[in-house]
Amino acid sequence: MTQLLGMDTTAGLATGDTLARGAEELLALAGRLESSLHAFDWTGPDAERVRDGWSATERPALDAAARFVAALAAALREEARSQDEVSGDGGAGSGAAAPSALTTPQDPAAQQVRALTDRAQRRGLQGEALQRYHDRLAAMTPEQVAALDPTRFHGTQPDQTTCGSASLVMSRMINDPAYAMKVLDGYDPATGQTTGGDAQSRFGAEALAMHHQTNGWHSRDGELNPAWPEGWGTHPHDAAREMSAAGGSGVPGTTYGWHLVGDRGSSYDQIAQAVRAGHTVPVYVGDWAPRHVVLATASDAGSITFYEPGGGQSVTVTREQWLADRESLGGWHEPWFVVTPDR
Repeated sequence: MTQLLGMDTTAGLATGDTLARGAEELLALAGRLESSLHAFDWTGPDAERVRDGWSATERPALDAAARFVAALAAALREEARSQDEVSGDGGAGSGAAAPSALTTPQDPAAQQVRALTDRAQRRGLQGEALQRYHDRLAAMTPEQVAALDPTRFHGTQPDQTTCGSASLVMSRMINDPAYAMKVLDGYDPATGQTTGGDAQSRFGAEALAMHHQTNGWHSRDGELNPAWPEGWGTHPHDAAREMSAAGGSGVPGTTYGWHLVGDRGSSYDQIAQAVRAGHTVPVYVGDWAPRHVVLATASDAGSITFYEPGGGQSVTVTREQWLADRESLGGWHEPWFVVTPDR
């Protein structure tokens, strides 16, 4: 009896999806555990030992496990798709196996294209638009693909009232790779059209359009919205609605709320937890009143990285700096509001 080698590709793709969700759940769990460790009063050597051990060992181990599971998910999907291409039937089966993505080193550029395409698909890009996105990526050099990473882009707000709008555009680019391509490359996969100019001019135009959207009479979801004067910037309520909207600036399926900063330590931990769970967090800062909006984009065991739209730069703030009022975000030191996931 001859045994056919290969994969049930339908089951393989489903397992890849399950593993990808598991990786996201691991990150979310790690964030919840970290928040719990800092959410109650506990001081002294034992508290320092436990929390330092968590930051130095346990949290990095959970993050590494999540990265491993995410990589395994991508490899399973690649294996299943490659086998379908070889078998030529575009469906499930266990015919002759394609070269295994699990055992054969893959071209890093091809892996990056696949990973970005998967992210765009999870964001909701489908059909011809998804194919256009994939084809555009595949035609790029590795340097051009790397330039699509929004966190490497130093975009600045187009005027004095659009710091919130610029932060929301940056958030949407981070959460929607096809939108990032539209802004940074000029090619819109949804329409197949190209917009001229440079990335900064396109970013500025998107920030102005975002300002009109958030401050208008209707939200992105079409709900009635009490218009906020554009000269006053972006109200945190409107930022939360934009983050929550379908096709908006947040993670799909997430409802965001805006919250007044009380205790500095709790607010820092709240931001760090949300970022480590895969979210971006608009943060309103100022002096005796809110003056500026920045965006938390990354966090490790000891710091949070913010996008600061006034200078188009990344600013790293440690917990100690935040607690001691020594952070400087666009020249402002006092945190007022944060926009974080409610559910």
